[in-house]
Amino acid sequence: TEMTDAASYLYNQADVLGEPCVINASLGDYDGSHDGQDLQALMIDSMITAKPGRVFVAASGNESNIPFHLGCSLTAGDTAFTWLAYYSSNGGIYFDAWADTANFSKVQFSIGVDQTSPFKFRAQTAFSKVIANLGTVITDTLKNTAGDRLGIIQTYSQLVGKTYSLEVSIAPDSTSYYWRFTTTGSGKFDCWY
Repeated sequence: TEMTDAASYLYNQADVLGEPCVINASLGDYDGSHDGQDLQALMIDSMITAKPGRVFVAASGNESNIPFHLGCSLTAGDTAFTWLAYYSSNGGIYFDAWADTANFSKVQFSIGVDQTSPFKFRAQTAFSKVIANLGTVITDTLKNTAGDRLGIIQTYSQLVGKTYSLEVSIAPDSTSYYWRFTTTGSGKFDCWY
């Protein structure tokens, strides 16, 4: 609400002065659907369209060449995965995936972990659909075949308007492994890491 409150204040002050107003908000994050349908974006959009002379400029790509986004399209029978590395600044691994309901209803996902040098598959959760556990935090403890814990995975999915959201948080026991987000089925989605 701080951003919408600030925009409202600035636009109201410009109205009092009888001046146009351009807000440059060179800040942001990688959370959310990025489709302009979240409450904050809708509120700011309504302020902009309420009167002429109002503009809101947001930064795009402040992280330069760091690959925070993954877009994936699957056709029936496809399986795709991406590896996610542990970054000490995050204290774990976190990402979220977003898709229209029609684009994510036939996609199944799994979280796995691999040793990368030399490559060795360590373990993987069972495949699941986002719709299977809407509104519920699911906690999985991933173990290798010897029963040793590799990490704790929490997933949370929800329906936001006509969009599915999947949040994944991983607390790894080892920072040297790569974690894998695997999808199969048909559809498309976007992830931010």
